[in-house]
Amino acid sequence: MRHLVWLCVTIAQVIASSEIRAKQETLSVGKASGNFSHYDVLNYTATEPGRPVKPGTKLRILCAGDSITSGLKSEQEGGDGDGYRRQLQKDLSEDEVVFAGTVEGGTMTDGYFAAWPGKTIQVISDRIGPSLEQRPNIILLHAGTNDMNSRSRLTQAETPADAAERLGRLIDKMIKACPDAVILVAVIVGTCDTTKIAKTPEYQALIPGVVQERRQAGHHVLAVDFSTFPIQDLRDCVHPTNEGYRLFGDYCVYLEEAGIVELNV
Repeated sequence: MRHLVWLCVTIAQVIASSEIRAKQETLSVGKASGNFSHYDVLNYTATEPGRPVKPGTKLRILCAGDSITSGLKSEQEGGDGDGYRRQLQKDLSEDEVVFAGTVEGGTMTDGYFAAWPGKTIQVISDRIGPSLEQRPNIILLHAGTNDMNSRSRLTQAETPADAAERLGRLIDKMIKACPDAVILVAVIVGTCDTTKIAKTPEYQALIPGVVQERRQAGHHVLAVDFSTFPIQDLRDCVHPTNEGYRLFGDYCVYLEEAGIVELNV
């Protein structure tokens, strides 16, 4: 396996050269590193691949969020349209996996998810209820990119703090509907989009605290650091290239494993 999915659960620094990728780097558990040393944030390191994430347990995975989760533009340049989910499915071949969600796209036969391109955290929250009723036991959440638009009338969130508050309410909704699920909340991917770049770092910095508050209350929630995802693997400063989506999928699967270990569930 080349690199690392959502849900996703240890991130340090991603080395992006094609030569190193050819050596098939992978991930392992790591805490309190990178930009978020005051919190338990799972980070990207390296480990040996090949272990099932949760032996003996059917994984009901809900990939939730916005356009990155839906796989927007992954059909371009000969891509399959499955976003990171195809690589996630491949990496989880040793596990029994079912994808939850009410939206379907791409070429996968089981490619369900709960993600809506261009939508804010509030819209995601308004639409996600039927997917949560399917009782996923792993939820991979990457949300807030659209809330960072500098045109606040489009975002429903005037400041990054507003967006973080809404993220917290979305997490609470997930906890209430799926109290036994492992919820992996992404510190979102960075950007070079001029309409989003000003607000994104502040929002990224707020996410670990939002998650930590829920974790300290005894819930199965962890922050996973995607802020180290390589900007050069974004095709338009927001959405991954086809290779970037594969990398994103690798992030998620190893972060899932690390999250299950860290939360002891």
